Amino acid sequence: MSLKAGTPIDRYLVEDVLGRGGNAMVYRVKHAILGTSHALKVLHGERAPGMAERLIHEGQLQAKLDPRVVVPVTDVLTVDGYPALLMPLVQGCSLRDILRRYQPTEEETAYLLLGIARGLEAAHAQDITHRDLKPANVLLEMRHGKLLVRVADFGIARQKQTSLDTNDEGILGTIAYASPEQLEDPTAVDPRADVWSFGVLAYELLVGKRPFVKPHAGALLIQVLSGKYDDTPLPKSWRSEVKSLLAVDLADRLPSVTPMRQTLEARSPAHLPVDCGLMKTLRAVMSQAPDTKCDTPSPTIVPNLAPTQVQAPSPTTAASPRQTNLRPERNAFLGRVETLERLHRYITAGEPLIT
Repeated sequence: MSLKAGTPIDRYLVEDVLGRGGNAMVYRVKHAILGTSHALKVLHGERAPGMAERLIHEGQLQAKLDPRVVVPVTDVLTVDGYPALLMPLVQGCSLRDILRRYQPTEEETAYLLLGIARGLEAAHAQDITHRDLKPANVLLEMRHGKLLVRVADFGIARQKQTSLDTNDEGILGTIAYASPEQLEDPTAVDPRADVWSFGVLAYELLVGKRPFVKPHAGALLIQVLSGKYDDTPLPKSWRSEVKSLLAVDLADRLPSVTPMRQTLEARSPAHLPVDCGLMKTLRAVMSQAPDTKCDTPSPTIVPNLAPTQVQAPSPTTAASPRQTNLRPERNAFLGRVETLERLHRYITAGEPLIT
């Protein structure tokens, strides 16, 4: 279901689409009385069992966290009988939007990582593990000449003893950023899984590419599980820190992002110059798209696909199953355009895939 501009939702009116993911769309909405603008995350497409409960769980987690470092959820509305999350409208873009156009300097990298570390610390203080930290889930906003960095999208986050996991035997998250232990068992993770993802981000910001870059999912999975990456492109002053973040053995990995946050506070400037490359790139992105385009509003869940039959209408008789020359096991994808689009976005853009 796609909402048209002008559709009333409670006290709000839909204005535009800000972004879409496998199971959710984010709309810009305006309060009908106050005239204030907000973002509304609405479920769409194939609504798997438990999806509504997971969205409410996501909202409950984000509502607990510091809005200075995490994009908060401020209310829950109802759309077509399902919950929808109301959030502030971030006037900016994602870190992924930036990295497509610009590689930050070391000083800018320290500033970005410090903001991300503070967001993770706020979550970890509430026993929340994000499990999907990546550039698309880091939002940047310029306010009063200062760059704000906030962690977003807790759609697959896990809080100790209270989380809803429905794909216990599958891969949950984004392979290129997920920790080895998360890929092996997404339910048996703690904040150290986010420490690993933070390390992947640090490497990508410093080098201009991810540490694990195999082109196919199987090979990429093996590479991540091995933890082997090339550290020679890293600046020498960062190699030991990145090594402590990307240690496969949990005993060797930093137990939290706090030590890195403390290090980054010493390395990072209090403010970035308004004419630095990062700020210029942010302004350029914003001039093309005034409001944040949420690259991946929610994790993609690829459901178990039961075989389907594509109906071929007949001008004289009722529709009957169309015969094909595909092998039977491939029939599951016939007519499943949305699912194939999800797989395409996973391969080309790293959108989360749960199988």
